[in-house]
Amino acid sequence: MYKRQVDQYIGGIEHAILHLLYARFFTKALRDMGLTDIDEPFLRLFTQGMVIKDGAKMSKSFGNAVSQEEIAKKYGVDTARLYLLFLASPEKELEWSDENIAGAYKFLMKVYRMVEDFDSKGRDAIETKDKLIISRMHRTIKSVTEYMNSFRFNLAVGSLMVFVNELYRYRDDPNKEVYRDSLRNLVILLSPFAPHLSEEMWEKLGGKGFVSVHPWPKADAGKIDKKLESLDRLVRQTLDDIREIIKLIKKRPKEIHIYVAPLWKRVVYDEILKMADKPEDLVKEIMKNPEIRKYGKEAVRFAEELKKDMGALQEIPSAEDEYKALAEAEDLFREETGAKKVRVWSGEDIKKHDPADRARKAQPMKPAIYVE
Repeated sequence: MYKRQVDQYIGGIEHAILHLLYARFFTKALRDMGLTDIDEPFLRLFTQGMVIKDGAKMSKSFGNAVSQEEIAKKYGVDTARLYLLFLASPEKELEWSDENIAGAYKFLMKVYRMVEDFDSKGRDAIETKDKLIISRMHRTIKSVTEYMNSFRFNLAVGSLMVFVNELYRYRDDPNKEVYRDSLRNLVILLSPFAPHLSEEMWEKLGGKGFVSVHPWPKADAGKIDKKLESLDRLVRQTLDDIREIIKLIKKRPKEIHIYVAPLWKRVVYDEILKMADKPEDLVKEIMKNPEIRKYGKEAVRFAEELKKDMGALQEIPSAEDEYKALAEAEDLFREETGAKKVRVWSGEDIKKHDPADRARKAQPMKPAIYVE
């Protein structure tokens, strides 16, 4: 007697009657005949969306089908596969674009060049930036695995693209073991989306056998450093903010001053985070703290401002860590902006070095910036 159901059914919504209804009918008929004890043929159902081109369903009968031969000749079948999976969630309709497919091709070529240029050279010592890449690698393994298990292939590809950008910046001065492991795991994670190119890259990296049957990598939660990643985002976001200010003033900066929020704002932030489950009494309770109350209306305004977006609040590094990360990035800010001088001020130094009170808007992990 047949007792095994189909684990997963995937098909277009237009097949719901012919495929699903008939399959259920015959399954129940066989059950009634005593040939099976299965009541339903499928354990899970996933209905995929359709590909739209020129406003209509892509179909030979509509004359709007894309030639697979032309796409394969120009970009390769892996590019078409990756592009389709990245365009939209699988259950939704997606609009095909002949122009945008070039972006998927450029992404794959970026990965291929990194693999092709890999020569096992690099540092032996482990530095902070190596720990950051290790953290990002394991976070990417975790997110891609979860997205694939829930059929969110577009988000899985998006996670890979973010990691590739991080790895591309890292490649100039890497730890050789960290870089090799990162590239190998990247190729494994990419293989379901670009199987042919991944096999070639796997061989170039010295992989044994086929990457398609190689064990899937497992994320190590202990190697995901939230604090380190948070501080790295802080530095990059601060650099982006400085660039935006430079665009607005339309001149090369002479000096850039970065002000870390004063400690009392950090106290307010931490107190609000603790009281997220009772927002109605939040401001009242916070103002009972004498260290906060002495800042009066300014503290109330800041607390009310944070209260409006409590859902976005999360645990953040200490003020000391924030200052240290920004101070260590002074050379980076100077090189990237062309400024003659860049100075980061701690929250406690603001009164001494900011007589014009330019740092009033500084918040924890959102420093104030002044460009001269």
